[in-house]
Amino acid sequence: MKVPEDIKDYLMEAHGLAGQWSLPDNRGSSESSQPIPLESVGIVGGGTMGRGMAISFCLGGFTTYLVLRSETSMDNCKKELEVMFNREKKFKRLNDKKIEQIRLKLVFTMDYQTLKDCDLVVEAIYENLKMKKELFDELERVCKPTAIFGTNTSSLNMDEISSVLKNPSRMVGMHFINPANLIKMVEIIYGSNTSAEAVATAFEACTAIKKLPILVANCPLFVFNRLLLVYVDQSLKLMYDYGYLPHQIDAFVVEFGMLMGPLTMGDMNGLDVMERLKSENGLPTNVIEKEMFSRKRYGRKTSELIKTS
Repeated sequence: MKVPEDIKDYLMEAHGLAGQWSLPDNRGSSESSQPIPLESVGIVGGGTMGRGMAISFCLGGFTTYLVLRSETSMDNCKKELEVMFNREKKFKRLNDKKIEQIRLKLVFTMDYQTLKDCDLVVEAIYENLKMKKELFDELERVCKPTAIFGTNTSSLNMDEISSVLKNPSRMVGMHFINPANLIKMVEIIYGSNTSAEAVATAFEACTAIKKLPILVANCPLFVFNRLLLVYVDQSLKLMYDYGYLPHQIDAFVVEFGMLMGPLTMGDMNGLDVMERLKSENGLPTNVIEKEMFSRKRYGRKTSELIKTS
């Protein structure tokens, strides 16, 4: 299937315009605001998302501190990174030179004090409001006053997360899409207090690691997940109404030009994420989701939760 020229033209125009952002109420814009200089980056959380983000920042040339909560977490993270390296070499998305660059730039730690001089610190922990607020309360005591804080939340209220900070203007949403080392788009979310400097810094960081930042207002589910829910619902409808199999649906989407199909994506991200998003926002579940959720068949990321009957 060939992508129509008008779609290509639209995508190229959208890509070009994405960097021309402005905040409401004359709070600043891409033309009037400057990012802080970036040399080192901290990532808190070494799960699937944190590892992908760390790889991206290392390849962007940044010294990157990856904070893990325990020795066990650190060991698991290192093992999973080796699996990722082997897989990415197989698909020729990484080579030995790039892998060596990642190894040289990536610093593993369990000590938040290691982040004290970082210019940008992004959390990639579990999507739990209480946990994120506790983390940023701790980070504000450790990090330098000029550091920008990024939250990788996919749906939580930015204003709630930043409410623990004495200076909430330094927090900006940086919602990477899984797998973070491959997907180009990043949602940059501004809250009621987010400064133009924080937004400019997030944009600069994304540009440096060859991502496409898109400015998004603080709203339920933001933009990506709002679109994602419709996308996945329609994909599942093709299964339960028309009898298409998962691999057939994904093949259509990949042939169109997407990196992966919606059902592969759901398996990778974990259907527990979709269950939580729908539950928290009062959204209906379809017949397939109800069955999968009831059996706790959440996919490869949460394979420990899968139980066969």
